[in-house]
Amino acid sequence: MLRKFAGVISELTVAKKKPNLHPERIGEDANVVKETGKRLLNRTVSIELGRRSIERVADDPYCSPSPIRNMPNEILVQVFEDVIKVSISARREDLSRGRLDVKPIRTPFHLAQVCGQWREILFTQPHLWSYLEFLADYSHTDERIDAEVQRFYEARQLGRRATQSLFLPFHDIIRHEFAVYDMGSTELDPYRTIEVLAFADEPSDLWSVPDDSAQEVILYMHGHTTHFFTPLLQAASSVTIYGVVPEWGNHLWSLLRELSIRKFHSNIPGPYFPLWISREEFTQLLSATPFLEKLELDIDRRPEVWGSNLPITHSRIESLAIHASHLTGEGSVFNVELGLPRLRELTLLSMECGWHIERSGAALTHLAPLRLIISQIKLSEVETTVELPRWQSKVEQLELTGPNLGAVLTSINMAYNQAPSTITQLPLPRLTTLHIEKTDIHGDSLLKFVREKLKHKTIGIGGVHALKGIRMYETPSVSIGEWKEIQALLD
Repeated sequence: MLRKFAGVISELTVAKKKPNLHPERIGEDANVVKETGKRLLNRTVSIELGRRSIERVADDPYCSPSPIRNMPNEILVQVFEDVIKVSISARREDLSRGRLDVKPIRTPFHLAQVCGQWREILFTQPHLWSYLEFLADYSHTDERIDAEVQRFYEARQLGRRATQSLFLPFHDIIRHEFAVYDMGSTELDPYRTIEVLAFADEPSDLWSVPDDSAQEVILYMHGHTTHFFTPLLQAASSVTIYGVVPEWGNHLWSLLRELSIRKFHSNIPGPYFPLWISREEFTQLLSATPFLEKLELDIDRRPEVWGSNLPITHSRIESLAIHASHLTGEGSVFNVELGLPRLRELTLLSMECGWHIERSGAALTHLAPLRLIISQIKLSEVETTVELPRWQSKVEQLELTGPNLGAVLTSINMAYNQAPSTITQLPLPRLTTLHIEKTDIHGDSLLKFVREKLKHKTIGIGGVHALKGIRMYETPSVSIGEWKEIQALLD
């Protein structure tokens, strides 16, 4: 437009410089000049309108580049990683509650479709492709199956197998001839994690499980036994099983270091199917896993009478997570007089006791952990929780998480305030570190606890240790002023 405008000016200038040698055409030339002036004016107005339009667009925030365009790639990578982790955590939470309707996780593919910058980031960060899945069955069309195969291949190639987790649902799963069924190739590293959702019919042997391996295996079992997956489980160092107790067989699980057996915590109305473990199954578990270091049993206790205790020692277990109801009479667990010389950490998943509190307390005294974790207790379990700390003479670290725990600290303060004549009457005399998170503990109770421990240490009651540290998170009943006073006492 500017070039045309310059052409009009040039034309007009030339017209003015040339003398008119034809008087009879003066009127005609005047009309030409007048029309040229009109065109010039129209073009000037058009240029001005265009300039104003450009200025409005430039000032419009919706038309300006997004600030995220200027965000460093390192921050975007962290954002993507967190978004993907949230998606995976949500699925695992649903599966742990017994849900069967598995929805695909397409997060990396969706992020890669936003723009070229994001796509380049996704395709150059292998750890963002750490979660593989294959969701296809006989009800799907060939096109959908082919698309699922293509996505699986792409994700596997963009990531590194040694850091990838693989999720497979076994429910008449489509038997497709692609690499998900030759995962155990000797040319490839083991997966980091293999997750399996198994229900309906027994899985076919077309998937060659004995040849496959992963550092961690997670099974969500609905109606299956674990026999089909035994070779996969025996090749893992960490195993989590929902819904069933494994079949141990006659072989040693020499690679297993961490084991969790959990019931489904479903919040969906319907019949409840308990997950039991008998004394015989418990002893088989201990015998089959001689190198086990961490054991969690989030299951029910079978309501049966077993008779006298059976003494068993496991020399490797350092961390144990059980329910208080698993602590049976005469200082035993599942009616097994359990010797754990390396035990350092005990987690009580619930505080409802199936026996008299003194019998459960005797079992805790026998186990003698150095760190005790109590979390998410119900209101009906407060009385049991209040009583148990007086049995913990060797605990050095206490972790309290969740509601209804304020009464525990109040009870401990009352015991210290009674000035007992013997150390055995004091709860947690060796406690030096306290961790509280999302509790209803009040600041005045916490202050009193710190002062009582310090007072008994100062007056020289043998065996009482002063608190050295408190870690507190999301405990609104402790004010900033109270927290500063607590820190001053600890210093």
